[in-house]
Amino acid sequence: PISEAFGIEMPALALNGGQIFNAKGQMLQQLSLSENVIAPILDISNRYSCFTALFFDCGVYTPEAMDEALVKMTAGYMPLYHLDHQQAEHMCRRTLEDCQVKTLPEDWNWQGSPFLKARFVFSRTEDCIAAAGMLENISGISLFPTDYDLEITPLGADKGSATMALGKLLGISPEEIAVMGDSSNDRSMLSRFDASFALGNADPEPKACAKHIVSDNDHDGAAEVMQWIRKWNETHKNR
Repeated sequence: PISEAFGIEMPALALNGGQIFNAKGQMLQQLSLSENVIAPILDISNRYSCFTALFFDCGVYTPEAMDEALVKMTAGYMPLYHLDHQQAEHMCRRTLEDCQVKTLPEDWNWQGSPFLKARFVFSRTEDCIAAAGMLENISGISLFPTDYDLEITPLGADKGSATMALGKLLGISPEEIAVMGDSSNDRSMLSRFDASFALGNADPEPKACAKHIVSDNDHDGAAEVMQWIRKWNETHKNR
């Protein structure tokens, strides 16, 4: 939908690199989580007061009623994004609406739709650390924790590998790829390419992986990267 809104036809990545689409929006690659991760994920959702989002190819669901999900999501977004309650609730309400998040039916058929990704948002760092510890020995998954949120994706679904695949699809060499990020799920991408940029407000781990640090996202950090790309293109266009 975003590509259509801007009138752009080009391949795209989604879900931390778990999906690759061609320019027409047709799926080229999709990785999914196996059944062995379902019970631990639901256990975490029940054990901690956290917002839970479950991503399937048919949409995004939460195990809770939507009003309860909003309360838990707001509690996590306040420390995660340094917002007051009113700001966080407004942001969460818009996110839930824009992503068309629904309550997971009690009779959900887990085998009927590929399970692509899970995300938790916690209000306490210690809960996030404990939840990550519950999942760290499960095979076939990748974990991306920060202080307040935790993402679980299929093993191999990382932005670095997917960006390489996308570059190959477009006929672009790794030396011609520039990447930008700010969170733990950007590490594989930032560490793989020389033209890698972390925003000034990024988490410490992606900052350590990136070759360049720019201003934060409140001070035109993304624009700095675009300027760098423009200058690079001007320098190399005649080579």
